[in-house]
Amino acid sequence: MYIALMMILSLFLLCCGSSTSVIPDCGTDISVKRILEEPPIPDEPERVSVELRFDNKAIVVTIAGTDRKTTYFYSQDGGNTWFHDALYQKLRAWQTHVLRDGEVLPWSPNPADPAVRYRTIHFPEQKSYNERSTDGGKNWTRMKGLIEGCTAEIDKGGAYFYHPRDRLTLYLNSFLPCLNSEVMFVSVDGGDSFRPMYEAAGSPALAISQSNPQVMYGAGTAGSLLKSTDGGKLWDLVGQNDLIRKTYVRRAAAGSEAPGKLFDEWPTDIDDIAIDPVDVNRVYLATSKGILCTENGGDTWFILNTGIEKARAIHSVVIAPGQPDILLVGTYKGLMRSTDRGCHWEWIDVMSRVHK
Repeated sequence: MYIALMMILSLFLLCCGSSTSVIPDCGTDISVKRILEEPPIPDEPERVSVELRFDNKAIVVTIAGTDRKTTYFYSQDGGNTWFHDALYQKLRAWQTHVLRDGEVLPWSPNPADPAVRYRTIHFPEQKSYNERSTDGGKNWTRMKGLIEGCTAEIDKGGAYFYHPRDRLTLYLNSFLPCLNSEVMFVSVDGGDSFRPMYEAAGSPALAISQSNPQVMYGAGTAGSLLKSTDGGKLWDLVGQNDLIRKTYVRRAAAGSEAPGKLFDEWPTDIDDIAIDPVDVNRVYLATSKGILCTENGGDTWFILNTGIEKARAIHSVVIAPGQPDILLVGTYKGLMRSTDRGCHWEWIDVMSRVHK
């Protein structure tokens, strides 16, 4: 009888312990009120954004200097060495310049199949439309862009995301006229039809697990974080969502540059999401309150101690391809890297590491 009771107690403790998250020494419990300073000024030198290249084999860094010039570099060794990225330079140049009648705006190839490509034909005096190619760009088909349950077609603007394995599944954060709101859409037929998934945030963020594409995370409204475990059919709020949504910011006193004693509550901006390619339960968020992390699939969260104490200072986060211990984050004043999953950080001077 005693042995049976001990076995039951052990199983109970094991089950209860599996839902808790051990916060590392380099992290702070998200329930602790962490007061940040006002956001940095927009023109801080070397504002950096970081993302994975469309083939998921390299890290791409975008550096915007105070001279308004933008440069692009890529690294395939976790940020040790960098190369000028002519492909992204050309692609982003197309995406940022003023289009003229009949010009073509290219999209990045789908990482699940580089032969699947998309482009936008732009006519300022008429309606622009999108085209899809499944043979590497030799032949093109016009995408219908129909919205399920809405008479309007999909808005061509917005941010696109791709499924890591399904060559014709893509996601679009765009405006839905029927609801008069921003929505994250999904298309499983290469852009001919779109289905709304959830009401989205102004800063679109979506991540799909490479090891288990059924698991997805998306930025909802008012700083909320959503999770799906069935490939995007149903979405639920993650654990501790109310704590994720709040950012406490200390504002400067009126007429003074000195920090004030009072602080404001701001909704959290979720700018980027990265899911560990090996451990689907480990997820990182680049938010206006810093880098948030979960190690139990979103049940509990903690904030990584990056040393940055300003709000809206970190804009993007990626995990180095093939090196899940290495994190790189883009900030308002440069690139930061951790080689131990966010416990210790260093500033990376990209220009000094560019291959000659």
